[in-house]
Amino acid sequence: MNVKSIFKSLAGNTLIFAIGNGVTLIIAFIMIPFYTKVLSPSDFGISDIIITTTSMLLPLVSLNIFAAIFRFALDKESNRETLFT
Repeated sequence: MNVKSIFKSLAGNTLIFAIGNGVTLIIAFIMIPFYTKVLSPSDFGISDIIITTTSMLLPLVSLNIFAAIFRFALDKESNRETLFT
């Protein structure tokens, strides 16, 4: 593999992750009016504490296996037959 193809692969994979993160942030921004209309300030605070706690504990509990699976799915060069046998 030459440097140009490695850079192209890196740029493509980076773009995929950036799009995923961007969509998540856009959805969170669009949901703000819904949250402010439906939830009281104390309910919003409780939900924020739950979301923050979950965000902190999820990588520890799941051992970040979701990112590993997603990365494995994107890796076309891996020899999957040896991994699953």
